[in-house]
Amino acid sequence: VFGVDDAAFGAFVSQTFTASGARAGIAKVTGTLDDASAQAQLTVRVQNTRVADGAPADAADLFANGTADVAADPTVVYPENSTIMPPNIGDFEVHWQAGAGTVAAYELSLRGEYLDVAVYLPPNTDWSAFLPSEWAIVGESQAGLSVDARIRAVTNDGRIGAAEVKVFLTPDEIEGGIYYWATTAAGDPPPPGGIYRHDMGRPAQPPEQFYTTAETPDNRCVGCHALSRDGTRMAVRYDGGTSNLGSVVDIATGTELLALGDSYRWNFTAFEPNGQRFVFDSGGALTMVDVDSEAATPLMTQGAVTQPDFSPDGTKLLYVRYQAGDPIWFTGGSIVTRSFDPSSGSFGDETTVVPAETMNVYYPTWSPDGEWILFNKSNGDAYDDVDAELWVVKADGSVGPIRLDVPNAQGAITNSWARWAPFEQSFPSFEGGEEPLFWLTWSSKRAFGVRTSLEDEKPQLWMAPFFPLRAAAGQRSSAPAFRLPFQDIDSNNHIAQWTERIVEGVE
Repeated sequence: VFGVDDAAFGAFVSQTFTASGARAGIAKVTGTLDDASAQAQLTVRVQNTRVADGAPADAADLFANGTADVAADPTVVYPENSTIMPPNIGDFEVHWQAGAGTVAAYELSLRGEYLDVAVYLPPNTDWSAFLPSEWAIVGESQAGLSVDARIRAVTNDGRIGAAEVKVFLTPDEIEGGIYYWATTAAGDPPPPGGIYRHDMGRPAQPPEQFYTTAETPDNRCVGCHALSRDGTRMAVRYDGGTSNLGSVVDIATGTELLALGDSYRWNFTAFEPNGQRFVFDSGGALTMVDVDSEAATPLMTQGAVTQPDFSPDGTKLLYVRYQAGDPIWFTGGSIVTRSFDPSSGSFGDETTVVPAETMNVYYPTWSPDGEWILFNKSNGDAYDDVDAELWVVKADGSVGPIRLDVPNAQGAITNSWARWAPFEQSFPSFEGGEEPLFWLTWSSKRAFGVRTSLEDEKPQLWMAPFFPLRAAAGQRSSAPAFRLPFQDIDSNNHIAQWTERIVEGVE
């Protein structure tokens, strides 16, 4: 009896192995006879080719018979070289600018040691996405490895130009759910604005319209929101502006758990990890509320504080203490932490981790292990600032603050509302073995390859890794950013909040 260690490679029928085409690489085959067994390696190579609509039917022959010419080389503008992403991102785009000459066809490919997935494209193309089924082969085959994204152009006179970038895939798939605020999308009629969500474990599914003006009471506008770590509850703020009317929504049923009224007007909120209690800011003060009993306890009535966030284990609270302005448009912000005893509901003394400086600091959030704080820094008033940047600091203040130079990129691109994905992952280290990796997401108005420009002012959700051991050692701690592909490119997307899982609705 013969068997293969991973069914994604294929299967045996008697002594005959048939490859599925879903995975390339080295498979382990085990042969068993009575009580004896032995193993051998099986190499599976996958070549997948597609001719897109509008491409010449003989495109492959054009490339086979052409002559290399560097003058015809295109330039890859997205993704950046050495981008790191999860293998289950679900979609993968490459954008480029043409080289010299009149192009007859393009060949876009993703290649590994045992893998070659290629698509032939028409000459008037400057970007393309692989099909989800094509990317699934790559993600299955190259997890924990790298893949070369190559674009080749063949001109009418037979000259071939090429350009290539290397993309690294993490060994593990990303998990969790992401809830974000989307506005001003195109359509006839346009989709409603409000909270949309996406299950990262189901990359082929489009985002779900979850709590928009179509689902809220009285068709209210809803934007600012916070999720419990277990994904069961969401605190929302209706209408914005001077209204700031808030409530808590049960994720499974979409029903409100708090009675709307003047007692619940806030700007920012944060749940305890179990979702039982949450903290909100109002008028520069913090209040804790038990969702079930609606018992409210003032936490802080002196000074001016805002933007709270609980640590993943629920034993610490951080927030911003600001000097001037209001809880949204403030200046002179500093990041403060306090210990918290969940059983007694008591807090320890304040510890200032990032003091107020010439620049403003705001939107702080805990890393999945509770050891790091991610935050924004800018010269503005903590709201939609074009010069907003991503920074990290060790929660005990021993390392940093550190500017995340690579994902920040250059220019006035509004890197705002940074948040961590909820799980720690690993990545092959330079020295062998593995090192920890955290994912962070944020909203940015940067150009997306050739599809949007900075002048479009189109905020989209972007993602990049963070390597805590590298940061602690003073090394480069991140990698180039990539755009989360499930988004509607015609909408403005902000405030990506994470949960450990997407809770499905009750039938």
